[in-house]
Amino acid sequence: MRRQQELLRPDGPSYEIVLDECVIHRLAVPAHAMINQLRHMIEVVSTEERISVRVLPHDISIPGGFLAKSSFYLYTFHEPGDSPLAVVDTVTTDLVLTERNDVTQYTGMYDRVRDAALSRNASIAFLGRVANRLTDQTGSET
Repeated sequence: MRRQQELLRPDGPSYEIVLDECVIHRLAVPAHAMINQLRHMIEVVSTEERISVRVLPHDISIPGGFLAKSSFYLYTFHEPGDSPLAVVDTVTTDLVLTERNDVTQYTGMYDRVRDAALSRNASIAFLGRVANRLTDQTGSET
């Protein structure tokens, strides 16, 4: 909740994420919780221009070769002395990369994944279809 408050504050940061489609289908959460999460995400992304969710369909090819084997995050800062960084998820800890070549490599991977992903509007529509399908399958009125 605290992260969400920070993100949604009036002067909050810009945020863009690419979700692999498999994450949406493989999460082991009750259907009503997934429906609520998807609908909340759709509402936030639809009303906050600085927040973007893009879905990467599982059947899309990503040109350019090597991709990261785990989730990663890229951070940029407005302060002139603050360099961008990449944070890579691992099983036991997060790996923080600050070297320019490392950050550049992850930025290139992210750009290729984002370019292959559905557009913002198509992603919102996709998430809505998943929520509707789950609602239909479970009979939930959530």
